[in-house]
Amino acid sequence: MGIEQRQHTRFNFRKQHRTVHISSANEIVKNVVISRNMSASGFCFRASHPYKIGRIILVHLKDGQIEDLKINKAKVIKAGNYVMAEVKWSVFISGEAVPIYEIGCSFVDRTTQNKEALETFVKLINIDTADRI
Repeated sequence: MGIEQRQHTRFNFRKQHRTVHISSANEIVKNVVISRNMSASGFCFRASHPYKIGRIILVHLKDGQIEDLKINKAKVIKAGNYVMAEVKWSVFISGEAVPIYEIGCSFVDRTTQNKEALETFVKLINIDTADRI
């Protein structure tokens, strides 16, 4: 087994989270996912459908779920409990009654100058907030 080469320590973390993203057909896709592990710079979760590599997603974390993000060691784009992430990989892991995919994401660094990604982040927060009111 190799030595962990990550900048931020990964830890097992099994919790429910909401994700929201815009599909290729320009539709809003909401999902409840179960995280497997997290670090200050990303996380791995399981979902019922694959996520496209490179897709920007909004992740809603509940209060107190990850202290590294609260103090923002990784300098990620976040607003309150919302964090912006980019899908890095998506793998089919089970085909039982319901398909299961494991997805790896990195949180998007706030030093990025990607105006389109930031606009998407704000749009997704507004959509998620409005739907829950």
